[in-house]
Amino acid sequence: IYAVLCTELFGDMFEKGQLDDNYFGRLDNSLFTLLELSTMEWANIVRQVEEVHGWWAAAIFTSFLVLTGFILYSLIIAIICDAVADNEHKDEIEEKRKEETESRLRLSDMRSRVQELTMKQKEAMQSIQTALDQLGEISDKEQQMTKSRGTLFSLSFWDGSEQRAEVSGRKEAEHTIEFSSQKKQE
Repeated sequence: IYAVLCTELFGDMFEKGQLDDNYFGRLDNSLFTLLELSTMEWANIVRQVEEVHGWWAAAIFTSFLVLTGFILYSLIIAIICDAVADNEHKDEIEEKRKEETESRLRLSDMRSRVQELTMKQKEAMQSIQTALDQLGEISDKEQQMTKSRGTLFSLSFWDGSEQRAEVSGRKEAEHTIEFSSQKKQE
């Protein structure tokens, strides 16, 4: 808008010899001149135009500079804020990835421990079953021996005597106990 306005208002100033250069003769020249003005190198150009057209030319350039200044500074602030937000977001994402990785490692470690404990539990159960089978076999042999002959118990007393007892019979029947007394010979 400002380029068209400046081209229409100030386009013939170079032809009349009022400007050093053709700043506003064509639309592309006006756009380039306004870009130059927005970089704050405007004093020479604006003074030349203001000498010919007066204060209202300065008002046009001042409004243009204020407007472009706000737009450019807002754009710069927006870019900085966006970069900071992206950086914070990247930090959050990186922290979440790190936590997920640590959680996966802990979970994997727990799974391997559970598998190891399961294997040890199976081995222990097999050992216990084997021991129970062996105890059952020993108990069966002991019962067979008890049925055929009695069980012998030997008790020693503080006075040096020894008491032996033989228990014979089955659980269902009445037991017969025979005692024999012997004194230990010293």
